Amino acid sequence: MDDSASKAKAKPLRTWSVFGEIRRVPSEYEIVTHEVNYTLRKRRTAAFELNPTTPANMWYLTYRDKSPVQVAEWNEFRDPDEMTYRKYVTTQDEQESVMKGVLDQYERTAHDSDISARWIDTLAHVLIPTRYPVHGLQMTQAYLGTIAPSSYITNCAAFAAGDLLRRGSLIAYRTRQLQLARPDVHVLVEARRIWEADLGWQPARKALETALITYDWAECLTAVNLVLRPALDEVLLAQLANVARKNRDDLTWLLLTNLARDSARAARWSCALARFAIARNPDNVGSFARWVKKWRARAEDAAGGLATLLTSVSSPGQEELKTLEAARNAIAASLEAAGITEEVEKTVVAAKSTAKPQAAPQYMAPLLSDPLIALFEKYAVSPGANPCRWTGLTFYRFESPVAPHWDQTASLAFCIVVQGRKRVTINGRRYFFDPANYFLINRATRLQAEILEGSPAQPFLSMILQIPAAAVAEVLIESLPGLEAQAGADDEEEEAYVSKFDGDLRDAVIRFLKSLDDDSERRLLGPLFLREIVFRLLRQDQAPRLVTAALYGKTSRKVFAAIRYMQAEFNKSITIDDIARAVGASTSTLAHSFKEIIGVSPYHFLKQLRLERARVLMIREGWGVSEAAARTGYASPSHFVKAFTSYFGEAPSQYANQFRGKPTLNVMETTETRT
Repeated sequence: MDDSASKAKAKPLRTWSVFGEIRRVPSEYEIVTHEVNYTLRKRRTAAFELNPTTPANMWYLTYRDKSPVQVAEWNEFRDPDEMTYRKYVTTQDEQESVMKGVLDQYERTAHDSDISARWIDTLAHVLIPTRYPVHGLQMTQAYLGTIAPSSYITNCAAFAAGDLLRRGSLIAYRTRQLQLARPDVHVLVEARRIWEADLGWQPARKALETALITYDWAECLTAVNLVLRPALDEVLLAQLANVARKNRDDLTWLLLTNLARDSARAARWSCALARFAIARNPDNVGSFARWVKKWRARAEDAAGGLATLLTSVSSPGQEELKTLEAARNAIAASLEAAGITEEVEKTVVAAKSTAKPQAAPQYMAPLLSDPLIALFEKYAVSPGANPCRWTGLTFYRFESPVAPHWDQTASLAFCIVVQGRKRVTINGRRYFFDPANYFLINRATRLQAEILEGSPAQPFLSMILQIPAAAVAEVLIESLPGLEAQAGADDEEEEAYVSKFDGDLRDAVIRFLKSLDDDSERRLLGPLFLREIVFRLLRQDQAPRLVTAALYGKTSRKVFAAIRYMQAEFNKSITIDDIARAVGASTSTLAHSFKEIIGVSPYHFLKQLRLERARVLMIREGWGVSEAAARTGYASPSHFVKAFTSYFGEAPSQYANQFRGKPTLNVMETTETRT
């Protein structure tokens, strides 16, 4: 009896514990959406159940987990429409019934036989080629859903991709109707040529193809969903629908206005997601604002090209400036709904202008919420130089201008200013740089530096990163054929240069600096992000100068041939004499040239290569000390242990046990030597 009473009083097991302490029954939307993205399972060490350093896992780590836009808990985001598969199918089934009626009406009324030659030419040049950009937009949404940091975002993007698939299918069906009704109009079968060659489409094509290689998930969201798609949909749906009505084509107007409903739903969740990200972490507004600035001009160029097309091929048509202004207004409305308004930046600039009305700024100061400024404020806490836990990285803070003073760099140095201005003089040549530009010194150089702007309210903030020879050499070796094509043997060699600092290079710097706080991330991910910085530098407009300085010396090709030889033969008992003979140089000449170009001796480079290789494979493959020593060219395990401990600060077994199962990067390995 007591047992029965006890069982009757026992509380049932909670069904919704996965949602945490929400103190309510979750909605159907939450039940079918919460944590359904496999790559985001809890207690994961990587996105996929593979070695954490595989390309797929490193891709997710770089472009999702280490995105500049961060929120503590993305699972708290909710789609304003709370769209589920059942709700989506029901909604779209109703819309498909409407669309079927419209398409049937085209055929029942012999609509296409009666439309004017000018209007059918407009449809051929503007409506029919739309399936190509629509397919591009669909691919961006599929990518966004795949790499999103929450299944709540994944589902939104998946439904958006479904909408675009439906849109492309309807346009294809409508295209075939026109072709069958007007076989005499040859332009109806030239959609691909128009998309690839017509001048009106080329800005949109360029913008979309660039968006397809925008890998950071949050930049993809900003570029496509908040900027580019609102502009394109305004022209290709709303403005084209207006032109259709002017040409008495009410069926096409109805078709386009119905498709605009899908576009509006995509805009709602996209803007809501941006607002959510900014509300949960105000620092995110800086990244959003920077990406908007980068993509807005591309979107306006795309809309301008299409506006010209609407004006030139349609009669009656649409005024070009009116169409472009409508696209600009659509972008502005999208950004305002997302909480990314220009007033934020204008407010900051206005406040600075009020404080110092006598001195007009010489550049547009970044937003105070810029994540890069926040990182510099964190590391540059004291006036003057602030050494960092990363060897060769120093942050600087000055609260007043500093007179010219002499300084020295030990190797290739990458310099960034995020607040203030600086002037550097090398051999009589002056270089000015500020937050819009970075400064790169190609080699060990004596220079004179001067801080031009800095105050207690807005201190000068900068960093200098000495980039090690190993990282530079590894990227140069892998990129050598393409880089040699960029550089010319007669290019003027300079000690330093200033170039634009934005886009992917800026994001790489943010990822690198964010990895410095945590010991594991600094030791394991830091080399990866440093390597990305070097790679991005080599893809800048000024890269040929860096390549020329690195590659075009009397004996530099032999140096890089020596590096290739060491990478291929490191597991054998080779000597410096062996390396010199292999590349056709004397031992003394190779040693001198190697030290001058790479910054370390061939012996130390080979030693570093072997130890880095042993480190990675002890962690990845579970090698023991004896096997690691034998397979990396060490004749004695004791000699290997001594060298490893001196280089990494820990004994090999202890080091491997500590990091086994975590992401690793060997900065010395090439594509050919990876396992």
